[in-house]
Order: sequence, then C-alpha cells, then structure tokens
Amino acid sequence: MTARLPVFTAVTVYGLLLAWPGAAPARQVQVIPVTQNSALTLGTDESYGYQVFPRRPCRIKLVGPGALTVTVRLNHRKKLPILRGRFTIKRGRRRIKSANLKLHRSRVGAYREAPRLHPSLPKVFRIKVPRGLQEYTFSLRAPRGTSLTVGLKYESNADQSAARADESLALAPLVPPGGGKQVAQADGDMPELVPLVPPTPAKTKKASAAKKTATADSDLPELPPLVPTPPAKKPAAKKPKPRPAPVKKPAPRVASHPAAKPVAPPPATQPPAARPATVTKPVPPKARPQPPRQSKVARAGGVRQIDITPPQPPAIGKPAPRRRAPVVSLGIKFGQISPLQKVGGTTYTGSLDIRYIVPVWDGRLSLGVEGGAYRYQLTVTSEQRRLTMLVVPLAVQLFYRIPLHAFLEPYVGAGGDVFLCWGKDEHSETGYSYASTSKVLFGGHLVAGIEAHLGPGYLLGEVRAGISFGDPGIWSNSPNIYGLLAVAGYRFVF
Repeated sequence: MTARLPVFTAVTVYGLLLAWPGAAPARQVQVIPVTQNSALTLGTDESYGYQVFPRRPCRIKLVGPGALTVTVRLNHRKKLPILRGRFTIKRGRRRIKSANLKLHRSRVGAYREAPRLHPSLPKVFRIKVPRGLQEYTFSLRAPRGTSLTVGLKYESNADQSAARADESLALAPLVPPGGGKQVAQADGDMPELVPLVPPTPAKTKKASAAKKTATADSDLPELPPLVPTPPAKKPAAKKPKPRPAPVKKPAPRVASHPAAKPVAPPPATQPPAARPATVTKPVPPKARPQPPRQSKVARAGGVRQIDITPPQPPAIGKPAPRRRAPVVSLGIKFGQISPLQKVGGTTYTGSLDIRYIVPVWDGRLSLGVEGGAYRYQLTVTSEQRRLTMLVVPLAVQLFYRIPLHAFLEPYVGAGGDVFLCWGKDEHSETGYSYASTSKVLFGGHLVAGIEAHLGPGYLLGEVRAGISFGDPGIWSNSPNIYGLLAVAGYRFVF
C-alpha cells in the first residue's frame, strides 16, 4: 500500500497539469520580417534565415508571451578562417542583447541562392518575449563585405493577428462589365464572348470600283488600289566653271661649260723665326766629402789626439698615426627557436646583424638592426589540417658590453620587433588550401650573450626571449609567434 502511494500521486499531478488551461504545448509561429530582407536557404539542413547588412537591419513584430530562438551566421565572399562582427538585438528602442561575434568558417555549409557566399558556424540566442505586441530589431556592425543571416523560430499560444495587421490587405470585389449586372452561369459554363465585327472601309469611287472586281467568296474588306508614285526629279548638276590655264615660264638655259671661278693666290709663307740660343750653364762638380773637423792636435808623449764631431740624425716632424677604432660590425647567426604556445615545433632560424659602435665608453655601446626568418608548421591529425606560417622578424636593438677585460665578455640588450607573417591552412593529405593570410604584428625581446675576440671579429653565443602582439591570421587564439631563441655566430668589425 505504501509503495503504490507515490505512483498514484505522480499520476494525479500529471493529470492536473494536462487539465490546466495554460499548460497546453506552445505552437510554432512563422515569423515574417516587416522590412525587406532576402531569405537564404542552407543546403545542409534546409534551414533558412533573413540576410542582414551593416546598414540594413531586420525588424519583426510578435505578440507575447512566447520564446524566440535566434540563430545567426556570419557570411563573407572570401574564405576567411574567422569571421567577426558585432550583433545587436533591440526591443523597441531598448537594447537587450549585444555580442561580439567571432565565428569560424563552416567547411561544408553553402547557400542555395548564393553559392559564392561562405557562411560561418551558427550561434544561438534565446529570448523570452513578454506579453503584448513587441517589436524586435536585429542589426550588424562588421567590416566591409560581411553580412549576417538571422534564423527565427517563435513558439507561442498568443494570437498573432495584431502583429500581422499591417500585412493584411483589403480585397475589393470584382464587378463584371455591364453596369453591375450579374449574369447567372451554370457550373463549368464560360461567359459569352462578344462577336468581332470587321471595320467598315471608307466609301470612295475607287473603292466601289475595286469592290466590283472582288470575288464573291472573299470575306475580307476591300483595299484601295495602289497608285505608283512618280520618282523624284534629281536636281541638274552644276557645270564647273573653266579655270584659266597657268602661264608657263621659260626654263633657264644651261651653258655647255660652267663659268670659270677666280682662284685666289696662295698666302705668302714666312720663314720660321729663329729660336733663341740657349746658354748652357756649367754644372759645378760634386763636392767631395770633407774629412771630419779636427779641433786640436796635441802631441803628448809622441801620441796624436784627434777630436771628431759625429753628424746628428734628422728631426722627427709628425707623430706616428694611431690605430682607428672599429665603427661598424656585421654578424651572421644561426640557431633554433622554440615557441611558447602550440603553433608548431622547434624550428631553425637564421639572421643578419648590422651594428653601429657608438664611440663612447670605449666602444661598449652599440646600436643595431637585425633581420631573419623562420617557419612554423602544425599538423592537426584529427581534422587532417596542416597550418604553416613563414615569419620574417625585423628588429631594432641596443647592446651594452660589460667590461671584464677578459677573454670572454658578456653583453645584454633589448629591442623592438616587426613581424611579417604569411600563413596557409591546407589539407594534410591532398594539399587543398582552405585559406591563406598575410599579417603584420609587433613585439619586443630581451637579449643576453657572451662573445670572445677571435681574429678580425668576435665569436658569440646568444639567448633571446620575445613576445608578439596580435592575431597572425590562421590561429584563432592570437598566439605568441616568438619564443625562446638560442643562436651562435660570428661578428666582423670594421
């Protein structure tokens, strides 16, 4: 007895709910916009929606209470991997919902009416419609070329005649011709047709004569005979006026032999002027080297003493030139870079480093520009996709070498980066390209390294950590395309 009591209670409550007048299941109501919006049908699930542009919203009228389900999709003519836009819902003049949409492009969806338009994945909003006549407006704010498809599904038991009052048109009764007289007709009988009467031709003498010659079997009206029109007279051509004949001038006579031209006498030649005699000066003979000057000759004990003054060396005019300090350095580096996020594995990189050695602090400060390249590749096995990105970083750097006066000297630095990115999203087996992007990002990095003076430059090893800001294009979570970098190279100084 105690076990049957809960079952009886449940059946009683269920019967009361069904008997309650407001507990009837809501029926689905077809929603038609008040504005002029074209409908697009999706070929995968036969669902349709009304197209909304940034300056052409969609407006509907409903009678509540009820539940409104809004399904939105962003559309674009290009195969963008991610579509963005701001979607707003207003009830009257009050904004009740505003969302920044960031939807991925659908791989299989396509519209029947616009096959070149690529839709995104759907996003659903549910709205509780209050009692009474309500007006909703759906608007979009997005980049140029982006549109929105709004799918509407409304469930309510309320009478929707108030919402469709503007759509109904009064039909005027059709009045048959004949002053409003109605002709009784049997079912399936056609109305009587007015017989066609041929037009009566004009009565002329020529027409009556032609009517006599017509055959009796012909029922067509008689036509007047054709009278040939005389050809138009051409105007007489004007005779050209005679022109006077040109007067011929007698040709000049040519002599059998040309006239002799007077020949000028040759100019008188003058004898060349005599060159002045050069006087040669006698060259003095070379002076013989004189013996060293003797100061005094003293004889002391039969010994001869001679004092000799040696010649002095030439004086030094300028000091010896000092060695010029290096001003510019050129470095070549190779190594590996590991990203901090899941955008690919560890890859190889190379760069070219140009520095200007600032002539302060014994050349320990330098300002440089560096450019390199590396390539990321990520394969998604579950979706059979391969994401590839080529990155070309351009950096402006400042270095400071710590003076330890040893064989190995450490240095530190920092800089800002500009990343040129080219990305490609393709099928991992067939190689079919889904999307390709090109972006420009910005970032920065910190540097620490050690170098040793060897030959005409420095042998160096360097570790770098950096970060990038922005969306590279083929990844939706805006990852960091920099990371940890370890390189080794050689830097020439000039």
